[in-house]
Order: sequence, then C-alpha cells, then structure tokens
Amino acid sequence: LDAAARKSFYEILMDEQEKNPRTFVLSTHLIEEMSGIFTDVIMMDKGTILLNDDMETVHEKSFQCVGRTDMAGALAGKNVIGRNEMGAVTRYHIYDTFTKEEQEELKKQGFSISALSLQELFLAMTDNHDIEWGDLDGNA
Repeated sequence: LDAAARKSFYEILMDEQEKNPRTFVLSTHLIEEMSGIFTDVIMMDKGTILLNDDMETVHEKSFQCVGRTDMAGALAGKNVIGRNEMGAVTRYHIYDTFTKEEQEELKKQGFSISALSLQELFLAMTDNHDIEWGDLDGNA
C-alpha cells in the first residue's frame, strides 16, 4: 500500500476496533509507522519469540544509554540487548527498568539516557551478527 492507502487502512482498522473490539494480528516491516496503534508487541526472529509485552511495558523498559566504552560496568545487571561502539563511546540498547535514582547516577557518570523507539528495539533484538556486509545475498 502507498502512504495514503496505509493511512486510510489504519483509520478503518481503528474505527472497526472501536465499533467491534477484537484482536487483530498485524505483521509489518513499517514498525515505527504502526507503533501508535499497537496495544501489545510480540517480536519474533526465526520462529523464536523474543518479546511479548504490552506497549506500556515496552515504552517503560526500552532505553538507549550512551557513554564511554570503559564505563560499561555501570550497566552491570541490566539487560543489555545490543551495543554499537564508536571509538571510545558506546551506545547501549537496554530492555530493563531503571529507577530514577539509577538514571541520575548514570547521568552523573557521564551517560546520556533516552527512549529507544520500537524500531530501534526490534533491530537491537534481532541483530544478526552472522551476516557479513559482503555476504548479504548469501554469496561472499
């Protein structure tokens, strides 16, 4: 569907849900575009369920922490689901809870903390490290 047709589809879907509540199962690659209509999220990779939570929980537990690579110990005990190193700085993708005190302590140590979008969460959870850039089509 093109952008205009997708917008109409989402409006019809929401209208139908309001008139006759039921469960819709949606499979999409347009994660961020559809995230506003999800109530629950199930993420799968190769037949394995990686995540099954309601959207409120997903928003409460999806974080990105950026800080010096040598400070990784400050995140000990947290569910780090991915990371991207950029020289001496690393971006950590986390699916876990943080108290306000924990967030303040991390900020004091030099970390920045922000929300992780649903699409970024999906990418972090399904990142396939077995694929080499020169081998995306299966041929080296």
